[in-house]
Amino acid sequence: MSLTIKSSFLSAALLISINDAYALGAVSRACQFSTLNTAQQIVAAPFFVAMGAPTNILTLPGKSTSEQQKYWVRESITTDYGRVRYFLYAQSASYTYNYNNSRYELFASYSSGWAAEQVAEYLQLDPNFSKFYANRGLLYSARAGRSEIITPDGNFTFGVAGKHSYYDPVSKNVVALADTFATDCNLSNWGVGLFDR
Repeated sequence: MSLTIKSSFLSAALLISINDAYALGAVSRACQFSTLNTAQQIVAAPFFVAMGAPTNILTLPGKSTSEQQKYWVRESITTDYGRVRYFLYAQSASYTYNYNNSRYELFASYSSGWAAEQVAEYLQLDPNFSKFYANRGLLYSARAGRSEIITPDGNFTFGVAGKHSYYDPVSKNVVALADTFATDCNLSNWGVGLFDR
């Protein structure tokens, strides 16, 4: 069973309603697993595995801080709440900080392609994760990042820059949203950003 449900261009166009309220969002994350508190780690590890991370991630909450510091979530996500109105796009560029010359250098880049995806319903209904989807309505997203979500990237210092846009099939316009940049997990978006993929 697919972990995401991809909406076709036709179904998206049919569902568009000009008068409906909507909310577009964008977030980037350069997140060391070690910076999550224990409760967040316990929820995050099985969610990442359910979304495609290797099963050894399940053991991370019990590992030492120095081991957890090697694991990073590096991603940028564009979201649309409430209805499939738009096709979403995200680009994500990961930079490592070079302390010798005091600047960031490109490490890797990713793009989502145009998409309107949802987390699979069975994951939304899973008691371990359902509280993060309660009263959220429909949520569609496009994610740019490693498919494994969390990867052992060593002891680098990362920054992640995101570019976000959407395509409106009614006006046939591509609209750029504000760029994002993160050097942390963006915990102000926790419970929103983590599960929007």
